[in-house]
Amino acid sequence: MDKSELFLKKYKELEAAIRAEYPGARDDERSPVLILSRSPEFRSSRPMLDLCRDLRNLLTHNTTVDGRYGVYPDDALLSFLDRMIGAVKSPAAARDICVPRERILCVGLDGLVMPVLRKMRELFYSHVPIVENGIVTGVFSENSVLTCLVDGIAPFGEDVTFRDIEKYLAFDVSRAESYRFVSGYERVSSIIDTFESATEKKDRVGMIFVTKNGMRDGELEGIITAWDVASRADQ
Repeated sequence: MDKSELFLKKYKELEAAIRAEYPGARDDERSPVLILSRSPEFRSSRPMLDLCRDLRNLLTHNTTVDGRYGVYPDDALLSFLDRMIGAVKSPAAARDICVPRERILCVGLDGLVMPVLRKMRELFYSHVPIVENGIVTGVFSENSVLTCLVDGIAPFGEDVTFRDIEKYLAFDVSRAESYRFVSGYERVSSIIDTFESATEKKDRVGMIFVTKNGMRDGELEGIITAWDVASRADQ
């Protein structure tokens, strides 16, 4: 089997995988690979996927010369198809893209506010989870500070703890943003949909928490922000 025949074989395998994993692709008249290339999850792979579609059409609709194809894909393109087949059959999940627990700046209710504020400024963080016994109980954010200012609570003294401003850390205290909880097995495509659908509804998802049980009362394993999703799409 020459490389062109191998390419067509792998391309068909990719199409079959897409139809199996994406129910909408089964009844869609468009090319399954085109559907995949238009998915936000595979945005960074779109140029290569489009190239594969063009090459497949060229090889399929042009006759061979003396039984040989006039165009032969290189090994890099064949390897790319292998990676795409693997990515479709084993889709990326929340645990693959989240910032793991050990790398997250967290604080307990008895922590001091001002040192955390300084750390947020230093690291350009806009949110810090409040974690008690491994469970996220609230979020300290830029919006928390603004709300405290409006209510005359801030500026904070050096001895002010998060317990002192606990009511401003609740998940539902802000109308400007919301939070979600998912398990580590949640597909990245679903997480992307969460951010995009929220934007359409003029809702800002400040952070998605990855927990062991996918619920608010589950132990924190990681966090995902819109930045994490965008960074992955651009890779």
